[in-house]
Amino acid sequence: MAESYSDLGKNECDRGNLEAAEQFSKQALVMAQELGMTHLLGEINYDLAQLERKRSNTELAQQHYNTAHQIFQQLGAAKDLEKIKREWKQDKF
Repeated sequence: MAESYSDLGKNECDRGNLEAAEQFSKQALVMAQELGMTHLLGEINYDLAQLERKRSNTELAQQHYNTAHQIFQQLGAAKDLEKIKREWKQDKF
């Protein structure tokens, strides 16, 4: 369910439905925390960073990005780290 909520959050964000995206992503975040799904926590935090960036809330966006970066770094998830670093630099909102 946590992954499904996460996917719904991504889809809604892509559609521009930021309120719905936030609700789905935060529900996924709670579930992933409860289940100890660390990698998914990194993904969700990155999704929330992108969402907040679309809202021009750069401070909160950076906080979520930093959390995602830290999680992927702790997991040794080099591919995920490279992906978010590359996307974060390229994304223009």
